[in-house]
Amino acid sequence: MGKNCSPAKKGQSWDEWIAPFKKIAIKNDTCKEEWLKKIETDTTTHYYYARSSPQHTILYPNKPEGHFYWRADMFLGRISTLREIALTEEQKKNKDKLIQEPNHQGTIYYAIPGKSSSFHYVLRSQPKSQGRNSPLKEFNGQPLFWGELLNPQESTPVQFTEIEGIVINKDIYEYLFFKCERAEHFCHLNDYEGLVTKEQQNYIQKVKWDTDKR
Repeated sequence: MGKNCSPAKKGQSWDEWIAPFKKIAIKNDTCKEEWLKKIETDTTTHYYYARSSPQHTILYPNKPEGHFYWRADMFLGRISTLREIALTEEQKKNKDKLIQEPNHQGTIYYAIPGKSSSFHYVLRSQPKSQGRNSPLKEFNGQPLFWGELLNPQESTPVQFTEIEGIVINKDIYEYLFFKCERAEHFCHLNDYEGLVTKEQQNYIQKVKWDTDKR
């Protein structure tokens, strides 16, 4: 073994040294399995569709110095859960009213109210090729971990942009997924030839682009 990999105590074997870490890993895996089973049994599948309107403008944050690229983090549905560090000052004041949702490791996340049918995204600048040995601790006001931006659910508060969506059924979802995504055929809800509700028809007209065929 290399110098940094030798057992903690003299005469202690590798198996003896690693044993307590294996117990922790097994416990975490067991908790994760129970957590996933609960999700599978307690969850009902819902389907949503969201599309930006022609009037939607993407707002870029301030351009930082140095080499960077734009990074987009997206959330399908509401911004479900945030760690306390990611809460805004207003949300922190009212965090006692928010539902707490611990993950399989016991970390507390706060459920943020919002429309399940909406699509949310946040655009941030990410430094290029910094890597683990990056001297930077933050970039453009956002903290870094091994040269990468933290997940916005675990970072300092960021400004999310919402695109309102609409409820659809399983047939429409499968059409959009298998024909418009899997088959790489550029199409939208307004290309769907099955039955749509009045609300869905109004939404189609609301987000229709001049380049749409239908």
